[in-house]
Amino acid sequence: MKYLKRGKITTPTPITFIYYEISKEGKDNNTNTNVTYSDIMQQEQFAVAEISRISDTKTLMEQNLCNLKKAIKSPSSDNLRRIVALTRRIGELEEDRTLHCS
Repeated sequence: MKYLKRGKITTPTPITFIYYEISKEGKDNNTNTNVTYSDIMQQEQFAVAEISRISDTKTLMEQNLCNLKKAIKSPSSDNLRRIVALTRRIGELEEDRTLHCS
């Protein structure tokens, strides 16, 4: 009988976002401090990095799901739960990526 090889799944470190709600006067609504062009560019870089991280994680999970399906000849209920959980998480990651892009 062939057993599935266990491995550790590593994903990129999550990124903390800095969001600015800018008033008409150019101040952050939360702290009432001036927001510079550099602050906005940094926020954009964080957003791009987060979208990339989500995409990389989604790709990794899709590959894991594909490998799991190939490895399972007669799926047990435990393996079926793993497939369902991975499929659900991939859908959530796609929603996250879509939200960050809009």
